[in-house]
Order: sequence, then C-alpha cells, then structure tokens
Amino acid sequence: MFECHMRELFFYFFKNLAMQKTFMFLFGLVMMTGSLIAQEISGTWYGFQTSKTKGQFKEYRIVVDISSINGDSVTGTMSLKAPDKGTITSSFTGNYDSKKKMLYLKELGVLTNGLNEKDVSLCEYSLKLEEKVIRGKGHAQNKGYDYLNIYLQRNPNY
Repeated sequence: MFECHMRELFFYFFKNLAMQKTFMFLFGLVMMTGSLIAQEISGTWYGFQTSKTKGQFKEYRIVVDISSINGDSVTGTMSLKAPDKGTITSSFTGNYDSKKKMLYLKELGVLTNGLNEKDVSLCEYSLKLEEKVIRGKGHAQNKGYDYLNIYLQRNPNY
C-alpha cells in the first residue's frame, strides 16, 4: 500500500515537473517574440521625407528615433532638416501592428526651441517595415493635405 502511494506521488511530481518545463518554455518563447519585435523597430532610423504641395516637390533629411515600445505602443522623436528653419524636432506616439508590419505614428508637439505648431506642420504617418527598410506615406494634420513619402533605414550615411 505504501508502495502504491509512492508511485502515485512520484508520477504526480514528474507530471507537474513536465508541465512546469512546458509552461516555462512557452513563456520564454512569448517573451522572446516580444523582444524580437522591439528589436525589429526600436532605435534610430535615417532617411528622407519628400512632399508635394501645389506642384512643388521638396526633399528633407529625417531621423526617427523609436525610443520606447510597450506592447504595441511606440513613442519617440523625429528630426527633420528644413533649409529655412534648421533642424525641427518633434515628439510622436503610435502603434505597431507586428502581423502586418505596419507602424502608425502621430506627431504630438514641437520640441525645438523657438518654434511651435503654427510654424510647422505636425503629421501622421502609415509606414511599412520591409526587410531592413521602413517606408510609407503621411499627411499634415493642420495645413491642408501635404502628401508625404518617407523612406528610412538604419544606415546614417544614407
């Protein structure tokens, strides 16, 4: 009788140990996937923003720094080199859809001293992550519809 209980206890212990290992493996896999998504888009991206307004085509150097990722929410800063106003830095917030590899950003405010929202156009962007490139479109929030194209990559010399 004692032997029977020992076998049951032994079986119960190892069954739970196997379930614990399985749980820990799955938990680790989920955590690693979230970490890979963060690594996939976080950090600094360099490139160009082009706009077309009233038949005029303009191209600006742009740097996007995705500094915080919490679940599917992202925050960061964006710097645009404008010939007439110098470097304009703004903050943004947005969402990342990891299944579609789409990044949706909305500029919140101007961080550059001496400038405010009346001096610049804050924009909204829909961007797609493709391989090692982020590209997409945007439009101004407060000044009609400036149609914007964005192309970003990790290389600062681009």
